[in-house]
Amino acid sequence: MELKAFSALYKDGYIFRSLYPVFWSPATNTALSSAELEYKDDHISVSTFLAFHLDPNDRFPNGTKLIIWTTTPWTLVANQAVAYNPSIQYLLMKSELGGHFLIGDFFLERFITLVPNSHVVGTFAGADLSNLLYTSPISKHTAPLLEAEFVTKEKGSGLVHVAPCHGRDDYFLGMKHQLPLTSFVNEKGIYTEAAGPHLQGLDVLGEGTKKVLDLIEGDVLLMEEFKHSYPYDWRSLTPVITRLSQQWFVDTTKIAPIALQAYEKVQVYPAQMKNSMLSYICNRPNWCISRQRSWGVPIPVLFTSQDEPIVDHEFIEHVAARVQQTGTSDFWFSDTLEQLVPQHFLHKWSLPYDDLQRGSDIFDVWFDSGLSWKALHDGRQADIYLEV
Repeated sequence: MELKAFSALYKDGYIFRSLYPVFWSPATNTALSSAELEYKDDHISVSTFLAFHLDPNDRFPNGTKLIIWTTTPWTLVANQAVAYNPSIQYLLMKSELGGHFLIGDFFLERFITLVPNSHVVGTFAGADLSNLLYTSPISKHTAPLLEAEFVTKEKGSGLVHVAPCHGRDDYFLGMKHQLPLTSFVNEKGIYTEAAGPHLQGLDVLGEGTKKVLDLIEGDVLLMEEFKHSYPYDWRSLTPVITRLSQQWFVDTTKIAPIALQAYEKVQVYPAQMKNSMLSYICNRPNWCISRQRSWGVPIPVLFTSQDEPIVDHEFIEHVAARVQQTGTSDFWFSDTLEQLVPQHFLHKWSLPYDDLQRGSDIFDVWFDSGLSWKALHDGRQADIYLEV
C-alpha cells in the first residue's frame, strides 16, 4: 500500500527529494520528523557570547567586532554568514579598554554587563550593515553580512550566526544567496575530515563543542551553562541535532489548500475549537518521510552511480506485487540487484547493473499509519474510523 501510494504521490508532484537540514538522531543514525521528538525542559547547552571580526570598511573603525550569541557553538564550524534585521537599530560601542563592538540597540544593557566601561559612540540603521564582510571564526574565510527577517529582538544580540547546514532559516537564507552547503558532520554526529584536523573524529555535542570553544577562546566574552527546552529522540532518549542530508519529503505546501477545503466540511465539537487547527494545517513544514534504518518498508527507488533517483511506476508496481506475493519486503535488502531488478528494466533505463544502486531509506512509520484508511479501497466508506 505504501509503495503504490508513494508512486502516485510522486507522479502527482507531492513528493520530492532534496538536500535539506532535518532533525537528526546521532544515536540511531537517522532523520526524524517533529512527531518523533520529545522536548526535555532541563537540557543544558553552552550559551556563548563571542566576537566576529568585521573586515576593514569605510563605515566602521578598523577592528570593529560583531557580537554573536549561540547555544550551538559546534555549528560555528559551518558558519557562512551573519544575519541582521534592517528594521533594528544598531549601536557602535567603544570599550575604555580599547576596541569597538556592534550590537542591536535592545542589547545595550546586557552588553554593558559583558564589556564593562563601554559606551555608545554611534547609531546605525540596519541598512548600514549591507555589503559588509567579516572573518568566520573557525575557517577564517571571508563571509558576508546578510539581511534576514528572522533576526528579532526577542533573543540574542541582533546579529545571528548563520550555518546553512544546521538550521531551516539559515538554509533558506543560504540558498537565496548561494552560500556554500558543505557538511562537516556525519550520520553519527561526528566531525568529518572537512572540519579540519583539530576537530575530525570528535562528537559535536561532546568533545567537539569543547574543542570549538578552545579554538575561539580569545574571542569569547561569556560562556555559561544554559538550561532550556531541547529536542530528544523519542526512541533513544538522546539529544538530536539539525543536519543537512538527502531526504524524501511530502510537499505540504501543495496539500494544505486541499486539506483546508476538506476541513471546511468537518464538524468540530466544541465548535469554537475549529479555528485552532487552521494554523497547524497552514504552517505545517514539509514532511520528511525517509528514515535511515535497517528495518521497515523500503522506499522503492533505485539510483544511478551519479546519485540520480530512478522513480519508475512500473518498477514500483513490480516490487509491490512481490511484497503482496511474499508477505514481506525483506527481499529489497537481501536480493542481489540481478534478482531485484528484472532485465527488461535495464533496457528501459538504458543502464547496466553496474550503474545501479538500491536505495537504503525506509518509510517513516507514520506514512504507513496515515494510509490505513486506504485499506478500505476506493469507493468503500466506513461508518467509524479508529486508531488502535
